[in-house]
Amino acid sequence: TRYAVTGTTSGAASTLYTGNDQTGPVWLYLKNTDSTASDYVYVFVDDAADSNFVKLGGGESIWLTLNKEATYKCYVQTAETIIEYGVFA
Repeated sequence: TRYAVTGTTSGAASTLYTGNDQTGPVWLYLKNTDSTASDYVYVFVDDAADSNFVKLGGGESIWLTLNKEATYKCYVQTAETIIEYGVFA
Protein backbone atom coordinates (compact mmCIF):
# COMPACT_ATOMS: atom_id res chain seq x y z
CA THR A 1 0.00 0.00 0.00
CA ARG A 2 1.27 3.51 -0.83
CA TYR A 3 0.19 6.15 1.65
CA ALA A 4 0.90 9.86 2.18
CA VAL A 5 1.62 10.36 5.87
CA THR A 6 0.51 13.80 7.04
CA GLY A 7 1.28 13.65 10.77
CA THR A 8 4.56 15.24 11.87
CA THR A 9 4.24 14.35 15.58
CA SER A 10 3.41 11.16 17.48
CA GLY A 11 0.07 12.72 18.47
CA ALA A 12 -0.92 12.96 14.78
CA ALA A 13 0.59 9.62 13.73
CA SER A 14 -0.88 7.13 11.25
CA THR A 15 -1.61 3.56 12.35
CA LEU A 16 0.35 0.84 10.55
CA TYR A 17 -0.94 -2.12 12.57
CA THR A 18 -3.64 -2.39 15.25
CA GLY A 19 -2.86 -4.68 18.18
CA ASN A 20 -4.53 -8.12 18.15
CA ASP A 21 -5.58 -7.66 14.52
CA GLN A 22 -3.94 -11.03 13.73
CA THR A 23 -3.72 -14.30 15.64
CA GLY A 24 -0.34 -15.56 14.41
CA PRO A 25 3.10 -14.06 13.76
CA VAL A 26 3.04 -10.60 12.14
CA TRP A 27 5.62 -8.86 9.94
CA LEU A 28 5.70 -5.30 8.65
CA TYR A 29 7.42 -4.09 5.49
CA LEU A 30 7.97 -0.33 5.36
CA LYS A 31 9.70 1.89 2.81
CA ASN A 32 10.23 5.63 2.88
CA THR A 33 9.90 6.60 -0.80
CA ASP A 34 11.15 10.16 -0.31
CA SER A 35 14.26 11.01 -2.35
CA THR A 36 15.72 13.23 0.39
CA ALA A 37 17.74 11.14 2.84
CA SER A 38 17.04 13.53 5.74
CA ASP A 39 13.21 13.35 5.41
CA TYR A 40 12.64 10.71 8.07
CA VAL A 41 9.78 8.34 8.88
CA TYR A 42 9.56 7.43 12.56
CA VAL A 43 7.89 4.21 13.79
CA PHE A 44 6.84 3.62 17.39
CA VAL A 45 4.70 1.38 19.58
CA ASP A 46 1.55 3.20 20.66
CA ASP A 47 1.94 2.95 24.43
CA ALA A 48 2.56 5.29 27.36
CA ALA A 49 6.15 5.97 26.25
CA ASP A 50 5.54 6.41 22.48
CA SER A 51 9.27 5.79 22.03
CA ASN A 52 10.56 5.76 18.44
CA PHE A 53 12.39 2.57 17.58
CA VAL A 54 12.77 2.97 13.81
CA LYS A 55 14.02 6.03 11.91
CA LEU A 56 14.01 5.55 8.13
CA GLY A 57 15.66 8.08 5.86
CA GLY A 58 14.47 8.74 2.32
CA GLY A 59 14.92 5.65 0.14
CA GLU A 60 15.39 3.26 3.07
CA SER A 61 13.23 0.21 3.83
CA ILE A 62 12.91 -2.36 6.60
CA TRP A 63 11.21 -5.63 7.55
CA LEU A 64 10.08 -5.91 11.19
CA THR A 65 8.67 -8.73 13.26
CA LEU A 66 5.84 -7.21 15.31
CA ASN A 67 4.39 -7.99 18.70
CA LYS A 68 0.89 -8.95 17.52
CA GLU A 69 -0.65 -7.48 20.70
CA ALA A 70 0.83 -3.99 20.21
CA THR A 71 -0.31 -1.13 17.97
CA TYR A 72 2.34 0.41 15.70
CA LYS A 73 2.18 3.93 14.31
CA CYS A 74 4.34 6.26 12.24
CA TYR A 75 4.83 9.94 11.64
CA VAL A 76 7.09 11.88 9.31
CA GLN A 77 9.47 14.80 9.40
CA THR A 78 7.93 16.37 6.29
CA ALA A 79 4.13 16.22 5.83
CA GLU A 80 2.84 14.24 2.85
CA THR A 81 5.86 11.92 2.75
CA ILE A 82 4.86 8.79 0.80
CA ILE A 83 5.45 5.42 2.41
CA GLU A 84 4.93 1.92 1.05
CA TYR A 85 3.94 -0.63 3.64
CA GLY A 86 2.39 -4.02 4.09
CA VAL A 87 1.41 -6.17 7.07
CA PHE A 88 1.90 -9.90 6.60
CA ALA A 89 0.58 -12.65 8.86
